[in-house]
Amino acid sequence: MTGAFVGLSGLDGGSRWGTVATCMAVLGAGLGFMMTSTILAAQNAVEKSDLGAATSLIQFTRNVGSMTGVAVLGALLVSMLAKGGVAPEESRRLLDSIARQEIEAARLRELSALLLGALLRIFQVGIGVCAVSALIAFTMPSGRAGASPSAR
Repeated sequence: MTGAFVGLSGLDGGSRWGTVATCMAVLGAGLGFMMTSTILAAQNAVEKSDLGAATSLIQFTRNVGSMTGVAVLGALLVSMLAKGGVAPEESRRLLDSIARQEIEAARLRELSALLLGALLRIFQVGIGVCAVSALIAFTMPSGRAGASPSAR
């Protein structure tokens, strides 16, 4: 996933769709592998009687994390556009494929450049989040929850 975010943060206005699609495919595959292994790790860390609780806790935290991530990164995106002088209504029109047609060409190029810069920053935040997540994962102890250190 980190590699996908690195690839996405290196895009520019002239990047090919194939490059974007490849980065997105790698990101999607990384998410898929991570979701499966997270559930398996949680299920293997608890007793059989707690499997349902562990699985639902993983699903709940994944949903809350996704919701929070979208809200925070969306707010960051809008904030960066606002710092560039883009009004909220103009942001909505820029992101709406039909309303975008009403924006004059020179302003659309300017807005597109601002949007690209803001998205690249969002992808850089993704690199940081992946790096912190990897660090946390590598420092976690192995074994069953509640097991004595010698049993791990």
